[in-house]
Amino acid sequence: GHHIAGSPVDCNGLKEDMTAKDGVKKSQLRVLDSSATVDAVPDVKRIARPAYPGKTIMRGVDIHNNTIPYRSWARRKPLTFQVITRDDKGEQCEGRENVAAVLTGLKLSTVLEGKMTDKGDGTYYVHFKQILSEDSCLSVTVKGHDIVGSPLEVSHVGFRVFVSAEPIARIQGGQCFLLVDKTIIVMNGDEMKILDKQSGTLQSTKKLQSSPRGSMAISKGGHLLTCAHDSNSIYVYSLAGEFIGSFGEKGSKPGQLDGPMGLAVNKEGHLFVAEHKNSRVSVFSENYEFLYSFGSSRTGAGQLKYPQDLCIAPDGLVYVAGQKVFKGYIQVFHQNGKFVRSFGDNLNNTTSIAATSDGHIVVTCFEYNWNQDNHKYSIYQRRYSIKIFTSDGKQVHYVNVSPNKVGNIAVDDEGLIYVADVGNKEILTL
Repeated sequence: GHHIAGSPVDCNGLKEDMTAKDGVKKSQLRVLDSSATVDAVPDVKRIARPAYPGKTIMRGVDIHNNTIPYRSWARRKPLTFQVITRDDKGEQCEGRENVAAVLTGLKLSTVLEGKMTDKGDGTYYVHFKQILSEDSCLSVTVKGHDIVGSPLEVSHVGFRVFVSAEPIARIQGGQCFLLVDKTIIVMNGDEMKILDKQSGTLQSTKKLQSSPRGSMAISKGGHLLTCAHDSNSIYVYSLAGEFIGSFGEKGSKPGQLDGPMGLAVNKEGHLFVAEHKNSRVSVFSENYEFLYSFGSSRTGAGQLKYPQDLCIAPDGLVYVAGQKVFKGYIQVFHQNGKFVRSFGDNLNNTTSIAATSDGHIVVTCFEYNWNQDNHKYSIYQRRYSIKIFTSDGKQVHYVNVSPNKVGNIAVDDEGLIYVADVGNKEILTL
């Protein structure tokens, strides 16, 4: 940020106001002719005509009426616009300016930085791979100063739209997995793998004491909780895969477990366990002491026939997904077990459930093909799909993922959906 010896140089002649007190003597300066100037400073025009924030503008179809519409998430470019840098005379610059774009959430203060592509002609393309599921502030700057129209307060308009079931990425996976910060913990039999979430690169492997099945969770103390379906207990590991302990035994008495499949931990550290065979949800303290349970083996409101999985949404409610005969359901409870509502009458057999940061409910399910010849369901032929609901039960999206055989599902803070392709032992990112 400070001038070096001999700087600044007037390309058209010596500056008359240069004096010895600036540390530069006139005799040290040499007048450059036009050809010498080009040779000495190839980008002299850019130096002579820098971008001026007060003249630089942003434009693009994705910014209008102070809203950011969701585009095809499969292309991972939900927000794209242009920045045109101009000098103080309003003429377009030549590029290589210090241009930056930042999206900041107004509630959670989450910050996302846009990727800048310099076209070399004063035009910059700004890409945000994801946007925030809340009202935000978009700031675009040149040399640290806001350009015309910045900052811009914008609001999102609904959940993103899927136009394709093609995955963005395929990561080597297994029967169940869990997103933890920038990693994915994958269980395949009694082997635990830790993968980088962005690249899928294997970071470490570890042999476990059991073969987890169903969903997993992180305790308030930072331990990994898994369902040992065969031994009807919950196993506790460190995030590196070191065995810490287990609790639970087979039975239907309070505190006993039968067919644990789904796990979720609330803000207080209480563990909610969906028991498939006991048709109930059991709740344990942070120290894994039994507190209470709710649900029973019936199909009415507030009853839980064969629950498969559960999640705790941002509104604090417990959403339980289960299976009836060739049908699925979602039942909603307060955390004390009081029934709130149910929805998903058009659901088929549900396998996993997750909640997004803006309160949408994402469910994986499958349906058996109907045989027109014998008028029976073919249990060996299944069609798998992902269905997305609002918190009050309105279905807003449907994604056909067949022929992939999907298992458990998760949604990260950026809104990307991760689903286990059990048949191919992969994790698909949608």
